[in-house]
Amino acid sequence: MEQPAATAIWPTTFGAVGVVVGGLRCYGGCVAIGGLDPISALHTATQLPGGDDPVLAALVEEGPPVALAMAMAGIESVMAIGLILASIALIQHRRTARRLLLWWSVAALALVVVATLVAWAPRWSLVGEHDAAEAVFVAWLVIKVPLTVALPIFLLAWLRRPSIRDEMARWP
Repeated sequence: MEQPAATAIWPTTFGAVGVVVGGLRCYGGCVAIGGLDPISALHTATQLPGGDDPVLAALVEEGPPVALAMAMAGIESVMAIGLILASIALIQHRRTARRLLLWWSVAALALVVVATLVAWAPRWSLVGEHDAAEAVFVAWLVIKVPLTVALPIFLLAWLRRPSIRDEMARWP
């Protein structure tokens, strides 16, 4: 069995990052399946101290149907498991890792768009009515979306480089 060059440490590094990110995303998906609405979590991080907040109640009430929210959380968990498996293949220097990670990256970017629409389309009227709801929406766009798309965009750019493509073509 041919061993890859010992100097190529990027597969192990990026594979480990993928496993960690996949694990965190899987945990987040499982927590969402358990009932924690990501909008509620963001609102908790952006709200001013005080008593009961009617905006939080409105954000929860105006959210997507529970079945749709659970389905999205399940899809996110499955995507996370896919990232973990593809990252393990990368660590093992498997040729299929490139194709799996490219497909995962495209699907992950599409999922970000769908998840944003599912989360915010039913709540859009609240964004115009309440500053707190607008703050949560901005936090979603400024915090959640960039953190979610960073790895897929990086992988799409990195794995499409000719030198990386050629190196991975020599793997078993």
